[in-house]
Amino acid sequence: MNLVHKLVLETGIRLDQALEVYWDNSLTPSKENKYPLAPLDKVKSGEVNPRRYQRRNRSFKADIKKCMKPELVRIRANMDITAEAIGFEFLSAGLGRDVEALVPTLVDLGFPVGVNDVSLVSCNHCYKILEWCAKSKAQVNDVLVRQTEIEAGWRSGEIKDKTTLVYYLGQMLQNLDPDTKDRVAEHLGQFLRIPVGLGKSAGRVVYILHLRGEDNPPDKVELRNSTPYFDKELRAPIEKGFGGPVVFELVRKINYWHQVYTLLRVTAPE
Repeated sequence: MNLVHKLVLETGIRLDQALEVYWDNSLTPSKENKYPLAPLDKVKSGEVNPRRYQRRNRSFKADIKKCMKPELVRIRANMDITAEAIGFEFLSAGLGRDVEALVPTLVDLGFPVGVNDVSLVSCNHCYKILEWCAKSKAQVNDVLVRQTEIEAGWRSGEIKDKTTLVYYLGQMLQNLDPDTKDRVAEHLGQFLRIPVGLGKSAGRVVYILHLRGEDNPPDKVELRNSTPYFDKELRAPIEKGFGGPVVFELVRKINYWHQVYTLLRVTAPE
């Protein structure tokens, strides 16, 4: 039983409420949680201090931008702007590292952008990031921040597959229990199956930034209530939703302290 489901049983609140409480607490710095994003074992060893923490997060954001910008430029060059599906949706945002890294490029390229997270703390961080982007002359008026649990957003229609071209999951799947991970991944496979349009039109794309089990063995990396799923554990439910094989590609690896993140690109076969 994970901490979220334990909170539901102990308090009787709804799952979405428990998720909000859990992530608000997890993302808020406190005496016991000074560095919410830093690797737990590095915090315990005393290797993390404010200066190192800020520097590592700046480097992480720069690496995300470096590997995603060519992807976005390529998608935009092949995108049919007359098609309905031209949106870019962040599925979870955390403390907004990915949002800060990518939003200026996304708005410059003309993508409608949605940022989705169940945590109010996360959404407030994203609003602050958008204020900063606006001061830097980025046109962020059309960036929509939604406080919603991802599956609930799909069910309610707040997050729409039909108008989305790209889903981006930054460190999300590793923070889901196996059943929820499988449901979300299966939905992503169903999303990839939806036709975009005719003519010069890029197909739908899913990007997953993930701590793979292949690169983060438990004897070397101590995680915070996360599961470093292996590729087969991500790919299988996506292909179940898609109804067959998908193209599952490694774009680049990004180091964060001693953790190894991998940016994965998932598309339908041509």
